[in-house]
Amino acid sequence: MAHVTFGPFWLDSKDRRLHHGPDVVPLRPKTFAVLEYLVAQPGHLITKDQLLSAIWPDTVVTDAVLKVCIREIRDALGDAVESPRYIQTAHRLGYRFVGHVSTTNLPTAVSRLIGRRSEIAEVAGELRLARLLTLTGPGGSGKSRLAIEVAAAVRDRFEHGIWWINLAPLSDDRFVPQAVAVALGIRDQPGELLTPLLSRVLASRELLLVIDNCEHVIGAAASLIQSLLHHAPRLRVLATSREPLRADGERIRVVPPLSVPSAHISTVEEALECEAVTLFEDRARAALSSFSLSSSTCAAVVDICRRLDGMPLAIELAAARVAGLSVEQIASRLHDGVSVLSARRAEQPRHQTLHAAIEWSENLLTDEERRVFRSVSVFVGSFTPEAAEYVATGCANVPDVIARLVDKSLVVPERVAGGAWRYRLLETIRQYAHEKLLQDDERASAVLVRHAEFYLRLAEGVDSRINTSTRPACLATLAREHSDLRAALARTMRRGDFTRASRLASALFWFWFHRGLWREGRTFLQASIEHETGSSVRRARVLLGDGVLAWAEGDHATAAARLDECITIGRSGDDGTTTAHALHFLAMVRLAEGQAMAGRPLAEEGVRKARTTGDAFCLTVALASYGVLLMALGDLDEARASLEESVERGRADGDAWAMALPLRNLAIIASRSGAHERARVLLEESLRGLRDLGEKWFLSRSIETLAEVLSLQGDHARAARLFGSAEGLREAVGASVLAFYRADYDEAFARTRTSLGAAMFDRCWREGRAFTPGSAVAFALNEFRVPEHPASSP
Repeated sequence: MAHVTFGPFWLDSKDRRLHHGPDVVPLRPKTFAVLEYLVAQPGHLITKDQLLSAIWPDTVVTDAVLKVCIREIRDALGDAVESPRYIQTAHRLGYRFVGHVSTTNLPTAVSRLIGRRSEIAEVAGELRLARLLTLTGPGGSGKSRLAIEVAAAVRDRFEHGIWWINLAPLSDDRFVPQAVAVALGIRDQPGELLTPLLSRVLASRELLLVIDNCEHVIGAAASLIQSLLHHAPRLRVLATSREPLRADGERIRVVPPLSVPSAHISTVEEALECEAVTLFEDRARAALSSFSLSSSTCAAVVDICRRLDGMPLAIELAAARVAGLSVEQIASRLHDGVSVLSARRAEQPRHQTLHAAIEWSENLLTDEERRVFRSVSVFVGSFTPEAAEYVATGCANVPDVIARLVDKSLVVPERVAGGAWRYRLLETIRQYAHEKLLQDDERASAVLVRHAEFYLRLAEGVDSRINTSTRPACLATLAREHSDLRAALARTMRRGDFTRASRLASALFWFWFHRGLWREGRTFLQASIEHETGSSVRRARVLLGDGVLAWAEGDHATAAARLDECITIGRSGDDGTTTAHALHFLAMVRLAEGQAMAGRPLAEEGVRKARTTGDAFCLTVALASYGVLLMALGDLDEARASLEESVERGRADGDAWAMALPLRNLAIIASRSGAHERARVLLEESLRGLRDLGEKWFLSRSIETLAEVLSLQGDHARAARLFGSAEGLREAVGASVLAFYRADYDEAFARTRTSLGAAMFDRCWREGRAFTPGSAVAFALNEFRVPEHPASSP
């Protein structure tokens, strides 16, 4: 979830909170909603009527209510009406957010930061000097938390935001570029490798990438970072790793432990001057509200902090035990455990200390708690209570056990949208628990199989609904589970369980397609094809998946071969939906190859087949593909009929995404026929359907076509801004204008530029390019206008 930042403030839309540094600024829900709406369209006048209808859609309220909200916002931001930094009043009209806005997906800290103030300031200062700064230290030393705090402290330095990329869930270094692309919302693009694509997109941006947990994919991470820094001069990278990346220009900062008391400290006041003791007291009080550092407990707490070398994670694990053990008991048991383990381990001293603290903490678990703890280490990302119950086979009362592990700081809870809970293990703890799990071959095998079964059931359940009106929710579900879906696939393949792997890969095909994860999808689908022999339904489905993603990538030869084989299998089988999709996508491949005539019978057969399947989405997109192909052949009447039926069926099913393509192409036909107003109406319907899907690729295509139509209508200033906003959206995902539509685009672009004059065009184009996706759609739908500039001569 991306956060929006401005000055020292940031909005957390998920938790509906305004933050000022580490503090939460209280706002009433409606006041927060007004601020969020204004911030979403920076620089644009938002009328009072717009705000009232957006925030109170079902309630009649007066301007006075809105004025109260605006006053509360100004009070919270320390803003003034006379000299506004954030909220500007347009007298009798509305309001405009005038602060500089950037975005970030930084994770939200779940606990209060103890210490590190000097380190935050020093690292923030070093980021002014170094384009690549790596925080190093053993697991559990606080590298990730320090990186989060530093990033939050410098967020106003970067025009295009700060982006967090966690590499911990990756088990294959081939997916390092993909992890960066997903965080930035950049899609795979036809015929372009991902690293050069990232370099091209980032070349003009000023932003900070915070890349966490690089150590297990260090070669791939270093190579990617070096390439991006070479091509993007305004990019900076803050990395965390247990060892340096050894990349050119790297500046290394070793994260120190928290300050610990010296041996002669005897008073509570002296002890609390040390960060380690303050951390212990804070976390102990969270575990046991009655706990306090006193003259009777001080010596034991000092001993614990010294014994644990000031390692934050180790101290938190020890502090979590005060609910069941006295601090003297904790100190005594830690003393024995750490001494024995340190003596027999060959790691660095602080790594020995942390490993010993985790092992000591695990040794205090009951047998049931230990089994669940090791079982949930199979999750590489966050997980639900239901997932934990499924994989912890043979364990009773798993939710209760998870709650106890949370109390012991071995599992971290996370509240998500809707108030539900998810859980995760800190990576250092997860690695320890997973090593322990793998020492029991039988238990590990059962847990890994259950993990794969759970995610296969999830994926196949979503696959049956993903191409319906519930698509946004389905994609969001799979996105939340993406790390573990990928891990399940990789593990099943390593175990040689190719039947389950093929089923999972084919169930994820549409997720990969819609999210632009074409390279990742093809990696798994191609491996499945190698092991799925014969003419089975499973083979046909993985052939369809790889064929469609190959088409999307521009690999037309492979796409044609895959889809052709899929059709051959399908014609002798009973999976009509797979066959129909293969037929109409193969027709699109032929169109891309310049062989539209050869594609026509394929598209016709695809529509006929789709009509027999009962699959509404399949028929909707088959009709759309057929309409596009007929357009290319110049048969506009038949094309219009096919596209109109596609829209009618998509509308009946409430599928805005499926309607976007036929609506756009109907608009092109209308525009070419001189019906420009009809074309505008069709494109606006397309945009209204897409605006809430978080989909920039289709948005850019409909916006650029609307710009072409407005240019033909003589509304050149609006057209120029829409050309700019479409370019900004395409750049955000690494896309380009499709070849099939290029001639119309170039002609309209040149006409608009000539009509406005170069200077005026460039000014309007830059204004449009700065639109957020939400404001781009609002402007395209004429929901707001920007002040016009004095005309200039061509």
